Amino acid sequence: VSQSRYRQYFAIHFFAYSALAALPFKLFEMGGVNPLKAFLLVNLLSVCLLAWSAKVFFGDWIKASACIIVWMLCGGLNYLYWLGPEVMCAAFLTAATFLYLCERRIFASCLVGFAALQNPPIVFALGFLPLLKWVVDYRVDQSIFNNLRTLFRLAFGPITIVAALLGAAIFSSAVLFNLWAFETPNIIMKIATIPSLMGGVRLFSFFYRDWE
Repeated sequence: VSQSRYRQYFAIHFFAYSALAALPFKLFEMGGVNPLKAFLLVNLLSVCLLAWSAKVFFGDWIKASACIIVWMLCGGLNYLYWLGPEVMCAAFLTAATFLYLCERRIFASCLVGFAALQNPPIVFALGFLPLLKWVVDYRVDQSIFNNLRTLFRLAFGPITIVAALLGAAIFSSAVLFNLWAFETPNIIMKIATIPSLMGGVRLFSFFYRDWE
């Protein structure tokens, strides 16, 4: 928590995860249920969204279920009961990848924007996904020139531009809030970043916490 320039106190983290949990938090609180379980509900709903997007991509629930099992074994299960945004961010980004490859670019980009609202580096996926779509659709029976022309259409087509702008707008809401409240795009980078702690172990810990 940090004090804003208006002498109000706000959390220094971006707020997507908390925003999604706000309504069930209140409902659980009124119903006598531990309100912290609202965050677990967000985790489970995020995995459900991922399962649906896998079904859209693979075309059947058997392959989608196998995908979810692999995703869980690659760290998802380890974080599922963790009261943090890791599951939400990873599920949204993976779901966005599946949906983008299925031509649902606007929905996919909005998911990227919302995941980036909690974890800012994810916003770069808005530029990566068109390239991934091009790689998946690459035609070996066509000339390099035609494939590059396809890449240009994918990267700068009207739908791609609109989708990227929507995703960027969602992400920008957190940046604009930080500028309004703290006069900096990211208050964490200003007051809670220690460069000496950056290294391979810390990078690994972004994806996997201790199994204990």
